[in-house]
Amino acid sequence: MTQQNPWQTSSMGGMPPSGGYASGTAPSGYASMNPQLQPQPQVQPPPYYGTNPVPNGYPTGPQMTNSGSQPPVDDPSAVPGFSYMPTGRGPRKSMRWWHWAIIGAAVLGMTAALILILVSGKADSTTAVIRQASLGEQYVGDALIVRDETVYDAEGVTRVEYVAEEGQLVRYNAEICRIFAAGYSTRDMTSLQDYRDQIRTYQRTLLTSETTIEGQRYAMESNVLQSVRQIREIIGGARGNLINQEQILTAAVRDRQTYIRSTYSNDQRLTRLLEDANVQEQRIDSVTRRAKAIEECIVSFYTDGYEYGLNMLNYNTFDPVQVRSMMEGRKPELTTTQRGRTAIYRTIRDNPWAVLMLADDQTWNPVEGQQFQMRLGTFNDDEVMIATVESFRRSGGELLVVLVIENDVSRVLDLRQSRVTLYDENTALIVPSKAIYVQDETEGVVVRTGGSDLFVPVTIIRRSGEDVYISPVTEGYLFEGLTVRLF
Repeated sequence: MTQQNPWQTSSMGGMPPSGGYASGTAPSGYASMNPQLQPQPQVQPPPYYGTNPVPNGYPTGPQMTNSGSQPPVDDPSAVPGFSYMPTGRGPRKSMRWWHWAIIGAAVLGMTAALILILVSGKADSTTAVIRQASLGEQYVGDALIVRDETVYDAEGVTRVEYVAEEGQLVRYNAEICRIFAAGYSTRDMTSLQDYRDQIRTYQRTLLTSETTIEGQRYAMESNVLQSVRQIREIIGGARGNLINQEQILTAAVRDRQTYIRSTYSNDQRLTRLLEDANVQEQRIDSVTRRAKAIEECIVSFYTDGYEYGLNMLNYNTFDPVQVRSMMEGRKPELTTTQRGRTAIYRTIRDNPWAVLMLADDQTWNPVEGQQFQMRLGTFNDDEVMIATVESFRRSGGELLVVLVIENDVSRVLDLRQSRVTLYDENTALIVPSKAIYVQDETEGVVVRTGGSDLFVPVTIIRRSGEDVYISPVTEGYLFEGLTVRLF
């Protein structure tokens, strides 16, 4: 059976059969688009009104080089009913409109799918992609300041003579103050000073009367003068340790005094003056206590009454109601012994200190171990400290957050109450709530890597709708872009 050319003219008006195939020659499996063909009248091409008329409805020109009564079958333009304008590039086959429609729909579908993945963070219905975002949290509240400090007190105090400076860092065994108890009289100190003045004047007389100066005494005099000169230079701005230099001067003066007493031990007047001064010193010492530092610490002579019952030994034992009561002025109860004593000074150790914060936002859910940038109401904006949430508790309609600060305690040496603001400018990882999985009573996420699953424990920082802000318990196991399973 001879295969008919689908483009061959037929008795049906010179047009190919509808659907692109001759009648009776449709491929197997497909039904003919028009099984009952009817003869169609030949449609004449419309007239052409250009500058180069096309005779008989067919294009002519330099590109039409074929000749003969029957045009080539491969040239559709030669078949009645088909025509194209010559382009100078030879004949070509154009794509049908529905080809372009299919390609456009595919491109649009892939673009929409990609946008959906980027926006929603989901790789498919069973997994999600970890995202990262700024927490941007801020919390405000009233706070009590707690320091690592100890109060020193005494009974029957009539007078205190301060030796150290307020806020000074003192070393071990350094004298802080002198405490005078009952029985002390200012007349005793006046008498002692009078004896000392007489001794100094008489010693000068004895030394001036000497015609020769021994080498040992000359060396002692030089040590005293050298120490005095160095102290003056330090006061004037030279580098040096003033406390150490004062100790050196005291030792030099004491050595010279001992030498003079031994040299003029047979002088009755000097001996009598020294004995009178010694008796007066003993009388004063019997009612005087010299307070010395038992460790390196900061010393302060101002107390507010909270130091006995509010310190770093018990700061984490109070509930919100007790903290609010202390903020309103109710101080911790004193023992019977403490009530009868007078607070003289306190020593503060430069260790971590704490803040008991009653937050204004009752809906806040703090996370233990979370860090914030903290500003106190009495400081400028550049005074920023790092505070770590140690614990929190709720009662009486209050939220108490216990914060620990590692910064220099001298910033809050004399501060007990303040407004406090916490800022969280850190970033956190975000996963859908369905990504949180509990394994052995531990919350975490299951990371999918290379076809295998890995459970990574996490700390939940915050829940916001369908999003959960997390941080890995062990750093380095989670980061943005990882794929996690959904449950």
